[in-house]
Amino acid sequence: MAEEKFKSNLSGNEFPLSDKMKGNEIRNILFEFIKIEHPSFTEELYLSITELNIFRQKYISTMLSKELGQLSELENRPPHDPSTTRTYGNTTSTN
Repeated sequence: MAEEKFKSNLSGNEFPLSDKMKGNEIRNILFEFIKIEHPSFTEELYLSITELNIFRQKYISTMLSKELGQLSELENRPPHDPSTTRTYGNTTSTN
């Protein structure tokens, strides 16, 4: 007997019914990330767990790229000038 399938609202591809996930079951941050590429995707539509995992990977990759960019920016800043820092007992104040 053939396994039941559903058609993804995201791609139009068929997947096993056991792979079906509704938009409102996705974490909000990931749901909004999916909507960047698929603006018509709503909480009432369905995608596969396989497709969701692809978007998870894209999201993680995007966030890591942003973090690396921020680190590079910090590394390219001139070194901190110790003459602008005053020490008062156990606390440090920066001008």
